[in-house]
Amino acid sequence: MNKKLLAFLTICVVATSAFTAVALLNFSYGQSMSQSSVGQVYTIDNAAAGNNVWIFSHAADGSLTVSGSVSTNGTGTGSGLGSQGAVILSSDNKWLIAVDAGSNEISVFQVNGNNLTLTDKESSHGTGPISLTINNNWVYVLNNGTATAPGNIAGFQISQTGMLTYVQGSNQPLSGMPNSSPEQIGFNPNGTVLLVTEKATNLTDWYNVDSNGIASAPTIMPSVSAGPYGFAYTSTGFLVLSEAASNTLTSYNVGENGTVRVLSGSMPTFGNAPCWVAVTQDGKYAYTTNAHGGTISGFTVSTTGMLNLFSSVSARTAVPTLDLALSNDGKFLFAINGNSITGYLVYPDGSLSNITNVNNLPNSITGLAAT
Repeated sequence: MNKKLLAFLTICVVATSAFTAVALLNFSYGQSMSQSSVGQVYTIDNAAAGNNVWIFSHAADGSLTVSGSVSTNGTGTGSGLGSQGAVILSSDNKWLIAVDAGSNEISVFQVNGNNLTLTDKESSHGTGPISLTINNNWVYVLNNGTATAPGNIAGFQISQTGMLTYVQGSNQPLSGMPNSSPEQIGFNPNGTVLLVTEKATNLTDWYNVDSNGIASAPTIMPSVSAGPYGFAYTSTGFLVLSEAASNTLTSYNVGENGTVRVLSGSMPTFGNAPCWVAVTQDGKYAYTTNAHGGTISGFTVSTTGMLNLFSSVSARTAVPTLDLALSNDGKFLFAINGNSITGYLVYPDGSLSNITNVNNLPNSITGLAAT
C-alpha cells in the first residue's frame, strides 16, 4: 500500500460510517455521558466485511461512553479470536496496533485522544494473526496458522512515524505440533525474551531476542498444568500465567537470558477456564477471567513473585468472560463479557466494584487495551 498516503491519512473516529452511527444509537450506558474523558478503552469488532477499532472514553470515575470507531483497512474473521493481545498499546500510549485476522495483516494507529491516525498496515508474515506484543521499537505478532500453514511468530521495527519494517530472520516456528491452539505472545519487561502459549499441546515456546530484534529458534517447555493460555508480567519481571484446562494460575521467574523457574505452581482459581490475565502496575495484584464461569478471580503477588488467592469471585460477569485491561493509573479494570464491556473500580486492597457497563456490542469483539 502507499505508505506516504497512509502517513498523512487522519481518520476522525466520530461517526465514521453510517453503520457506526446507527450502531452507536443501540448502545446502553451505565453512567452519564457528560463527564470529561481522562482515558480511552479500545477493542476491535473483527468483522469479516471490514475490521474496525472501537473507541470508548472513560471519565475520572471510570464510567464509559462510546466515542466511535475507525477502520483498520483490513478484515477480520467475523467471530471472536479467543486470544489475548489482539489489540495493544505502546508503553507511552502513542501507538495502537491491531490484528486483521481475516486479511493476515496488522494495522498501526497514532493515538491522539479520541482520534486515531492510521499510519501503516503490513502483512503479518503468516496466516491468522491473533496476538501482538511491543517492547520499545520492536513489535512481534503471533500467527495462528492453519492445517497446511503452521503457526509462527514474526517481528517488526516500528519507526517514529508509526511505520513497520519487517525484521529479517525474525520469522520463527512454534512447537510444530498440529492444532496447537496458540493463545498469546508477549515480551518480558526488558524485551529480551518472548513467550508463546499453546493451549492444546500444553506447551510453552520461549525465544531469546537479540539487540537487533531477531528472535531465536524456540525452546519448548511443558506447561506446569494443562491449557496454558494468557499471561502478564509484573514490572519487576515475574510472569503470571493462566492454565485454562486445570483452572489454575502459575507464577514464574524469567531471567534476561530466558532461564525459567516456577515460583507458585498451579494455584487454583476455583473458577471455570481461567484465560485472560491482567497485573496491576505496582505488581501487587493479578486478575484472571474465568471464561466459562462468569467470574473474575483475584490474587496477590508477593515481592518474591508468589501468588495467593484472595478472592475466587472478585466480580461476577456475563458468560463468556474474556479480555481484561487496566487503566494507566490502575484505578479501573475493564473486562469484555458477553457482548458488553464492564468497568470495575480497583480498591487499594485489590477488591473490585462494578461501576459501568456498555452493552449490545458485537459478539465478535476481540482484544482490549486501555489508557
